[in-house]
Amino acid sequence: MEKHLFWKNQPIELVGSNESEKIINHPIEIKSINDIKKEPYLLPDGYEWYIFDLNNETDLNLLYTFLLEYYVDDPLTFKRFHYSKELLKWFLITEYNDLVLGVKYKNKIYATICGIPLTVRILDKNIRMVEINFLCIHHKLRNKRLTPVLIKEVTRRTNLHNIWQAFYTTGLELPNNLFEGTYYHRYINVPKLIDLNIIYLNETNAKIATKLYKTIDNLTINIRLLEEKDCKECCEKFNKFHEKFKISIFFNEDEFKNHFLSNKVIYSYVVENETEITDFISFFDLPNQVRENTKYDNLKVAYGYYYFYFNTPIETLVSNCLLLLKRKGYELLNYLDQYDNQSFFDKLKFKKSTASMNFNFFNWICPPVKNNEVALIMI
Repeated sequence: MEKHLFWKNQPIELVGSNESEKIINHPIEIKSINDIKKEPYLLPDGYEWYIFDLNNETDLNLLYTFLLEYYVDDPLTFKRFHYSKELLKWFLITEYNDLVLGVKYKNKIYATICGIPLTVRILDKNIRMVEINFLCIHHKLRNKRLTPVLIKEVTRRTNLHNIWQAFYTTGLELPNNLFEGTYYHRYINVPKLIDLNIIYLNETNAKIATKLYKTIDNLTINIRLLEEKDCKECCEKFNKFHEKFKISIFFNEDEFKNHFLSNKVIYSYVVENETEITDFISFFDLPNQVRENTKYDNLKVAYGYYYFYFNTPIETLVSNCLLLLKRKGYELLNYLDQYDNQSFFDKLKFKKSTASMNFNFFNWICPPVKNNEVALIMI
């Protein structure tokens, strides 16, 4: 911890698992709004805090362009995440627009950090917190100790909304790492993935791989897109299903509608019998921009999102959705190894990747958890 000078002074801690101990599940520190400074943290001369209004096309373009150029940018790879404008509006427009924050210098963005208010159920408690995402710094400022200032400022603004907890992912080994998640891939468009060297095969094996990763030919369940009339029933069943996890997301009906009804960046499906909806599954769209390739400029990628199932096995749900995603032109499906996901990875021929991340809480202490005890998905 000594090497993390900033984090050693933050309210982060994880208790060890010991069945003889009382379960610990509470804030690490308690403050009131009166304890929070009212003025923003200082930035270097010429730099200023900037709040993005994502209903304004100019601001939306500023954030979109900055993230496309600098967010999770690895010069050693041929692709990068392409967060669309539709996705940014879907996920970041909330009741607290001042948490979509940037650092500006001479009308140019040099850093961003965003807080998205959500409710997380931890054991038996529902906690209002923010998901911290899109922490991104221009490469010219990455050695200027700007990250701690960004975190402190978004924390200050979050606290002024009477929200005191957060969750986030990091590559750091911190004492409050809840669990390490690893991504698994399911190939859909095998020829293109071979061309992009995502699948390394010779020509003979390519034909075998195309057959191996073939989807089912026809739907085997009565599955359709979610409609507004379904949301009340689905929200109730969603929250009921997630009670089996130690840590999970929690939605009220309005939040459920706002989160799952968009059809531009998220696809939500239900399975119904004659009297009720029995199952639900969703995916969000996060393509990759392909660089330095004369044949392709993008890779259409879907990410597995939230679901519940009371009648249809999850393996069958995902198998049918692979066909639906294929029909929509998706070429790769990614899932993280949390939730009930590991139960279908082998059966549906998912491949483990090298991409992983640590999940963390800020200002909340609880016992460590296993991956399959968590249903909390980062965008």
